[in-house]
Amino acid sequence: MPKLARSLAMTSQRNRRTTTRLTFKKDYMEKDLRVSVRRMHIPRIPADEAERLVELRRLRTLDTLPESIFEDLTELAAELCETPMAAISLIDEKRQWFKSRIGIEALETSRDVAFCAHAILDDQGLVVRDASKDPRFLDNPLVTDGPHIQFYAGIPLVTGNQHKIGT
Repeated sequence: MPKLARSLAMTSQRNRRTTTRLTFKKDYMEKDLRVSVRRMHIPRIPADEAERLVELRRLRTLDTLPESIFEDLTELAAELCETPMAAISLIDEKRQWFKSRIGIEALETSRDVAFCAHAILDDQGLVVRDASKDPRFLDNPLVTDGPHIQFYAGIPLVTGNQHKIGT
């Protein structure tokens, strides 16, 4: 008996209602899990990554305290986009760090799941109208779990040397 079926059988002994719901979805879940592992796109590393990281460090903004100018810009972005979440984020080697954020509890996320890490790859930025339907993001934990991102719009923050350090 497969692990999922065993788990469902054990659940059925404890809670019949939950088991019925899970059993109904069992085949779909097994199939979807296998497919979704292949769907999430890990953002590629920009060609100028080494220079970009030097520039990011030179700015000495990572891991600094909140500043009112950034807070004001984040508030404006949330208001203009009519969204409950907005952020100014920077991308280093392994993470997305939020210099300013509204509606987001985390101080940072892994770079692998960061929408921002995709946005810095394009000069035009990135707009995702429905993350749950976009193959790059539909199984991203920021979409499937909290904070349940549905819409994303990000424009790269570009330094004077043309390096995209965040959004």
